[in-house]
Amino acid sequence: MKKPSLYDSSKKWELYLTRPFSLFGASLWQHWYVSRYVRNIIKTSLPDALFVEEHKNVAQCYWPHEQLELLYKRMHSVVLDEKSCKRHLDIALAINKKAKKFLSVKTVLSFEEAVDFFDQLGIYTALLPYWVILFGKEIKNRKLVTTSERLRSISLYPEILGTVVMPAAYTFARTKNKKIRKEMVELLTYKELWTESYGQLFKRYAARKAGKKFVYQVSRSSEKISFVKSTASIQKTLKGGASNSKKLTGQVAFPGKVTGRARVVLAATPKGITFNKGDVLVSISSNPALMPLILKASALVTDEGGIMTHAAIVSRELHKPCIMGTKHATSVINDGDILTVDAFKGTVVIE
Repeated sequence: MKKPSLYDSSKKWELYLTRPFSLFGASLWQHWYVSRYVRNIIKTSLPDALFVEEHKNVAQCYWPHEQLELLYKRMHSVVLDEKSCKRHLDIALAINKKAKKFLSVKTVLSFEEAVDFFDQLGIYTALLPYWVILFGKEIKNRKLVTTSERLRSISLYPEILGTVVMPAAYTFARTKNKKIRKEMVELLTYKELWTESYGQLFKRYAARKAGKKFVYQVSRSSEKISFVKSTASIQKTLKGGASNSKKLTGQVAFPGKVTGRARVVLAATPKGITFNKGDVLVSISSNPALMPLILKASALVTDEGGIMTHAAIVSRELHKPCIMGTKHATSVINDGDILTVDAFKGTVVIE
């Protein structure tokens, strides 16, 4: 008997990004794209997504081709309307200021309030600035681009997720079921938590302890969640798998050439990570929480890339060699490998 598919294979899925996502984090991130805030900006929502966990709490997000095209067209229109764009960026600056205050005084919010603020923060301070910088060459008002670069370089949503949203989610879950442990919340989706649908939680907890990974598809109001031993075959089908080459290529953000020991960092925050001065930071992407490691690093290598990324902006400011958009660095490079990063040629060689 043929096994049921873990996701809708009839859709033309395209890789959008890879991020440090738990199941709960993935569902919250996707909630941005159906929130009232995204509808306020692009006048539509983007309801379909597929998340495939590659490493523990690191997942690839795929969207249908037509949905990505729609986002591109709508954001292009928003960004080139400079008056409207400025209004949205002013909101972003105010929200970022509020986020800093929440972090400094350790603000406690209800679960509903925390998710609503997380939606605002993500849409206005991460998503919108990304597209402003992407289409920056077409924008006459350069202040909009510099404001967006500043917002991207200090994006606070990973910290808000960990210090505001997750505690609120756990408190909410415990009021409904006293048996739920803190680490279990990450195995629920936002919808399941809000509707108190905890039927699969303890089964998933056992699967997680056995090392299984999640495959999560959301389509409008429906969700499909599976935990499997390996997602390698799904990844190969969707994106062709990672290269086994000892040499990677990418886009140069800042030139230079160094040899150093690789430190592969998959987490969004550097807690508990041993990182020595001169090590090469290898990550999916970069964010402000990784600055303590970036300051010590001799070079930066990322899977993802582009002129609007945090890694690109920071490497130029600090004059550190940086190669972005290697696609498979975190899959091919092992922690402790000796790397030669040639950010003149755009190559990373595993010695």
